[in-house]
Amino acid sequence: MRQGSSLFTSAAMNQSGCPKGSSWYSIHLTGFEGKKCEKLSSISLQERDSYVALQPLQHQSRTNVTLVLSTHLSHGVILYQGFDEHLAVEIFRGRLRVSYNIGNHPVSTMFSYEQVNDGRVHVVELLTSGKNMTMRVDGGLARTIINEGELEFMELEEPVYLGGLPAGLKEAALKKWHIRNTVSFNGTSVYLVH
Repeated sequence: MRQGSSLFTSAAMNQSGCPKGSSWYSIHLTGFEGKKCEKLSSISLQERDSYVALQPLQHQSRTNVTLVLSTHLSHGVILYQGFDEHLAVEIFRGRLRVSYNIGNHPVSTMFSYEQVNDGRVHVVELLTSGKNMTMRVDGGLARTIINEGELEFMELEEPVYLGGLPAGLKEAALKKWHIRNTVSFNGTSVYLVH
């Protein structure tokens, strides 16, 4: 994928269907699953400034985002949604950095205990529940932050960017300190939302 590219997950967009007689929800095309290969299940980001734009996450109730990733790089944007109110997840100096703002200032930020730039596969669980954001890496100790204030949850219509950001947005996010580095994630990621 090149700069500015986005991926829409439907059988028509990925230009194929699953093999005839295939079973429900088994993987047939690399990166896709489902009866007609309509669901994106994994991506590999190897080119500079690559990213994927996905439909917006709804944060009114509980949202569980699970990422399975592997990289050797010490910096890289993993996930970003929003503009002023936002959820940002990046690798910063080898650890995960989460910036969370539902519209209550100041912005809430946390870092993972674990380093994730060792080339191994890591499972990152992110749970938003109103003002609360909880992160757990590889089933270890959970970290939680609370974005205290009047607002109870985030209302976002912006897409979820996975692996990096478009040019104009990444400069704005950096200027607002949502992210600390504009480098796109380089590695492999499996993206699941529950």
